[in-house]
Amino acid sequence: MPLIDAGGVRLFVERSGPSQAPVVLLIRGLGSQIIDWPPALLEGIGTAGFQVVIFDNRDSGLSQKLGPCDPCPQDGVTALYSLYDMARDSVFLLDALGIEKAHIIGMSMGGMIAQILAADYPGRCLSLTSVMSSAGEVDGIAGTPEAVAALDAAWPALEETEAAVAKMVADARIYWGGVLPFPDDAVAGASEAAVARCYCPGGYGRQRAAILASGDRGALLSRVACPTLVLHGADDPLIPPAAGRRAASLIPDAELRLLPGMGHALPGLLIDDIVGAIVAHLAVRR
Repeated sequence: MPLIDAGGVRLFVERSGPSQAPVVLLIRGLGSQIIDWPPALLEGIGTAGFQVVIFDNRDSGLSQKLGPCDPCPQDGVTALYSLYDMARDSVFLLDALGIEKAHIIGMSMGGMIAQILAADYPGRCLSLTSVMSSAGEVDGIAGTPEAVAALDAAWPALEETEAAVAKMVADARIYWGGVLPFPDDAVAGASEAAVARCYCPGGYGRQRAAILASGDRGALLSRVACPTLVLHGADDPLIPPAAGRRAASLIPDAELRLLPGMGHALPGLLIDDIVGAIVAHLAVRR
């Protein structure tokens, strides 16, 4: 599928599954790409009878970049857009694809975008699944110093692709949570593929600035009216379980599911549990 014009921002999109089946729209996290979704997750959702729509967020993957790809200055960057703008991208994308309503699944930053989508565009959302996300960055809930340092550390220059891969692997090891065995070879291979497809640390910086500029969503979450699942790792070092609990407490009638052993990642050893929880939730508003 070619790039789709989503309200003036060109997004790279992939769509699979029967055209008449209910749609599940999945939104990725900070700096990540559609190739980072575990195939078993997408296959599990598709096998359960849903269409699957995935896309690269603005400033990542093969979607439009809103600035240079060179690393941002270490002292930060002024926000060029917010998570609310990124939520509108999703709405415009649904419009462009002729999709009236969809189940929305968002991971990490994607969960923040999905929360906004569900609250501000209730007519477009059949359900919400917020995965390893939070209600904002002013709630006093912080990750471990090591995880926060990895999140904010400067990225290597564009030509330093080996260093970029090494940072991705090192960061993934920190975010993993330290309970389940870390899949070194799989993470290294995925990191190499991600850098080969698109390495844009400037886009990472602009997305990070969008998160910081968007503030707390506590009041917004009280407006979410669709069935909601908050799925979180019990051993997440970056966005701690307390953040998942807070988000779930703010969304009316939300279901909270904490998975022991899961950090800030979607580990293969737990993918059956993750798929099972998501598919059971999607069946609520099929």
